[in-house]
Amino acid sequence: MRQLLCAVLAAAPIATLSAPAFSQPPVTHASHAFDLAEADLIPETIAYDVTTSRWLISSVRQAKIIFADGKSFARTPWPVFALAIDAQRRLLWATTAVVPQCAVCSDTQHEHSALLAFNLDTGAELRRLPSPIDGVLGDMVLGPNGDVFVSEGMHGAVYRLRQGATALDRLDAPGDFHSPQTPVLSADGKTLFVPDYDRGIAALTLADHQVRWLPAAAGITVAGIDGLYMDRGWFIAVQNGTSPERIIRVSADLQKLQVLESGWPGLGESTHGVVVGRRFYFLANTGWDTFDAQGHKMPGSQPVISSVWSLPLDAPPD
Repeated sequence: MRQLLCAVLAAAPIATLSAPAFSQPPVTHASHAFDLAEADLIPETIAYDVTTSRWLISSVRQAKIIFADGKSFARTPWPVFALAIDAQRRLLWATTAVVPQCAVCSDTQHEHSALLAFNLDTGAELRRLPSPIDGVLGDMVLGPNGDVFVSEGMHGAVYRLRQGATALDRLDAPGDFHSPQTPVLSADGKTLFVPDYDRGIAALTLADHQVRWLPAAAGITVAGIDGLYMDRGWFIAVQNGTSPERIIRVSADLQKLQVLESGWPGLGESTHGVVVGRRFYFLANTGWDTFDAQGHKMPGSQPVISSVWSLPLDAPPD
């Protein structure tokens, strides 16, 4: 969602790496999994249903959810951003919002947004909960009890939909976040870690809604994170707000960092991924950077075929 974020954060500094990083060679440990079947989808999120071994991908440009082979799972009136699978309850949660990058939308009232629930087996839409504020409900994570945690990245808000509830409850206070992205829960379920595209990573305590910013060691940059995940006590982050863009692994105390992917041509504009077993699957070359903030294809840019890559999650460094 970088093109949308940059328009909002134009007055704020986006993270850049120190000068020596530019001279470093490309880093890659990933292998190609599959290409998406259609060009210029602007895919945002990938999810995996362990029960049926099916991949699901959201499309901002074409306002739909597809399988890995390109067949349609569901179409929506508005672009689709985040996906999260509740395999136990056979639900697919999705966020949707009207943005200029949509090629098929009749609704032009930008910043209308909602949280959707689909039957994971049939694709039928079961629930539609409008956002409490204007903006873009962009990213989310599910709790083990079925609670849904959603971030709104244009104006800054974090919500929870409790299992069985009919409305979203706000967890943060206005001004706590500039542009929150993909949240992740702590192992004990008591803390929601929220990456802010401009400010870094915060710990939001669910019991009292207190927000504490995690201090990073000198030389470690944790701004510019779009997707955030946890693996064996370490964060995995898709960091497309840095230059160069990269995928990193960083310790939970933000004192150690390992670059997993960076600087190779096929990486392009990466957005989100998912941990499946001992591998991290991520979207590469999503094409966000070939469209301007008004949704127009950049002059001279070619159609973009996005792809999914698989990264082995070896043991974190000592």
